[in-house]
Amino acid sequence: MTKRKKEAQFDLRDEDLEPMKDIVGEDAELLKSARYLFNSQVAAGTITSYNRIIAEFRSFCDEDEELSYANFSAREVGRFIVKNSTKSRGEAFWGAVKPAIEALQKARNVAAENTAFTTVVLSYLAGAKRRAAENRPPVKKMVALPEEALVKALEEYIYRYVPDDLDKICLSKFRTIFRWTICKFTMCRWDGFDYLRAKHFRLTKEGSIFIDFPMSKGDQTGKGKTGTLVSREHISNPVALTLLYFKVFDMEMDEQDESRINCALRYTKGGLVPKKNQGFSYNAGVKQAKRLLEEMGFSSIGYGESSAKRAGVTEPLERGATVEQIQLVGGWKTPGMPLYYAQMNEQFKIDLAKKMYQ
Repeated sequence: MTKRKKEAQFDLRDEDLEPMKDIVGEDAELLKSARYLFNSQVAAGTITSYNRIIAEFRSFCDEDEELSYANFSAREVGRFIVKNSTKSRGEAFWGAVKPAIEALQKARNVAAENTAFTTVVLSYLAGAKRRAAENRPPVKKMVALPEEALVKALEEYIYRYVPDDLDKICLSKFRTIFRWTICKFTMCRWDGFDYLRAKHFRLTKEGSIFIDFPMSKGDQTGKGKTGTLVSREHISNPVALTLLYFKVFDMEMDEQDESRINCALRYTKGGLVPKKNQGFSYNAGVKQAKRLLEEMGFSSIGYGESSAKRAGVTEPLERGATVEQIQLVGGWKTPGMPLYYAQMNEQFKIDLAKKMYQ
């Protein structure tokens, strides 16, 4: 059998696995393959969130002698919903309850007409979702990364050392600035950037760069997404910065180069050096980015790792790009998502109102 990397798995008990065993028999390898296929229905992060619900539901049933996890039905699920409605549960919890427990029913091969989500149970769940929505705090979007911040960072920490003093470039700051640039010009998330390796970058004869993202949030089928970088007459030229990053970090745009783009760094007597086979943590990345903003005199309030992506949506929209064009570049399935990421400033709203009503 082909060796597979370790993947997230649904937290299933023996009673959940019996239908699989009925299908594949006692062959351990076939059972392993069946579980692998079952786990492949959804993304790893989704399985993790579902497992939290499954674990709570299982404990809830085990702690009540009147209930049975092994033979759960509408009574167990309904009581689980009603009991949790008395707690401070958010929308994320209630949104995961039904698909998580339905995953257990799928594993057990429960027929649709025998689902635990009867009419009355669904009404309990709908009520719980509505109550959670009414009690949620106002949504606070991350602010877009100011274009002035990226320009200042490039001027002060990168290009002042080009071409003669490249060894004076601070690698940790360069990593942040490069991440800002890629996330802005390809509209990718942290996780999409974090998957990247040197081999995923391709320089064309025309001087553009294609980035083959192996995985992103909106790409659960694993087909990937391709970002395109083109040169521009501006200090924030993504092509020039990418070529410089590869030079400074000693990477190559070659299918054999497995170097992590978002790599860790280690201290040596000669200074920081890349640990190209090791990744860099999200929390540390956010802290370093905020510190860099504050060092340059910008506020870090409202900054998050979607801020560069928001800038990548907002600026083209303000320059006249259509939502459909931005949707295509960002790889979204619906036109509503670009508008979610856009930071609608007052001038943009005024210009939009003029186009609509004047």
